[in-house]
Amino acid sequence: MKKEAPSVPKAEERNAGAAWAGRRSSGVPAAEDSGTPRNGLEGEKLRNIRRVLILDGQGGGIGGQLVKLLAPHLPEDCELICVGTNALATGAMLKAGRARGATGENAVIYNAARADLILGPIGVIIANGILGEVSPAIAAAVSGSEAVKILIPSSTCGIHVAGTEDCRMEEYLQRAVELAVKALNKRSAESV
Repeated sequence: MKKEAPSVPKAEERNAGAAWAGRRSSGVPAAEDSGTPRNGLEGEKLRNIRRVLILDGQGGGIGGQLVKLLAPHLPEDCELICVGTNALATGAMLKAGRARGATGENAVIYNAARADLILGPIGVIIANGILGEVSPAIAAAVSGSEAVKILIPSSTCGIHVAGTEDCRMEEYLQRAVELAVKALNKRSAESV
């Protein structure tokens, strides 16, 4: 006797939620249907999430500090995504706070294209930056992204920006967070 393959719901049925019971292709319940809304959002608001991308390499120290400083100030409609050029950097950022993460060149390229705001060391826009961890494809994806970019100056990348003050790293990070919050609030006001 021939078994009939289970039918897969059409896209509109999956998106409707009820017919597909809120399940993703992996079979895991979607956040909005699991009783725990992602970032405090439900239904329609989930479609309007703004993505804040933090990039880092090496040990993820700059990215981890950015996560700790920025996460408490993010508006509810923002999703924090951390992407490292290596697993150590991604791990450090994920340990630092409420965020999702990914690792590697493709993850940077994919998420940079979807981001509304990108933060990270200045080396993420330079081919072969961060001791060679930034490939030309990563540099092109980040610098070519339409997202607002807030970059942390660092003399270790061999890049000096005229007009920047000599500050301790903590001051640069605090200024970056202030700029990020200001940019997110400005976009919130424009969309109202």
